[in-house]
Amino acid sequence: MKERFKNIGRGLGYFGIYFASQLAGSFISSMGFGIYAGYKAARDGVTDSGKIMESTMGLIQNNMGIMVIVSAVLAILTLAIIYKARHEKMSEKINLKPASAKHILAGAGIGTAMYILVVGVLMHLPLSENMLNSYAESANGLFSQSVILAIIGNVIAAPVIEEIIFRGLLFDRFKKAMPVGLAMLLSSVIFGLMHGQIVWVCYATVVGLFLAFIYHKTGSILPGVVAHMFLNGTSTLVNCTKLSAYATEGVFNIALFAAVPAIILIMVFAFRKSRETAEVKVATV
Repeated sequence: MKERFKNIGRGLGYFGIYFASQLAGSFISSMGFGIYAGYKAARDGVTDSGKIMESTMGLIQNNMGIMVIVSAVLAILTLAIIYKARHEKMSEKINLKPASAKHILAGAGIGTAMYILVVGVLMHLPLSENMLNSYAESANGLFSQSVILAIIGNVIAAPVIEEIIFRGLLFDRFKKAMPVGLAMLLSSVIFGLMHGQIVWVCYATVVGLFLAFIYHKTGSILPGVVAHMFLNGTSTLVNCTKLSAYATEGVFNIALFAAVPAIILIMVFAFRKSRETAEVKVATV
């Protein structure tokens, strides 16, 4: 019983590192944008504090990727320092282990199919106008920035640090303290809640369940990282290019019928014999 509580505490402690890094990254980035906006205002002779604040908020809104990158770097550096001080190998503790080509390809397919599934379902949910507007406003900052920044932040930095924290550390420690299904659910709910906006919270929780399942079956965060990258990458590709003009409800209705069977088939065939191997490979703390 004591060891169970220790593992829950360890998992929450790692989540605390992530949360603190998010706050610190947001603060550092916002301070940087504020200083830059103040410099531009002084250079242009602007003294209106309201306009300076508006300029700062615009910089934040159009450079969300910088906050994501800074926060991810802070979290990884913190983990690296902790494991260095403990004389432990970080790659083993975060379960960054080799994965088969089959599992990597499966992750890529599942990530792409999950994007289609999420968008397709959202199009058919009876969401209020306020909820849709709130969701659109929250998502706008991710795709109003430059494509390069969106790729580095959304497609690389976010999936890497989120899979390290939520699957490689939080879920991994939780499942040592409770039934696997409950550990999947709790870690996925926490993952969803970190996305803030109610629509994001709901579908991020569902996505978290898929990613936790992939990690559980493989014992490595790599397939989940790939799945997460392809989900975010497909979203970024559609929203930051002319493909968004073709992303109509009709197109997603057709794609949706393929996405659900695709996810099921990939999971059945790619991960059906992986459980025993995964359980052996899970590193102890």
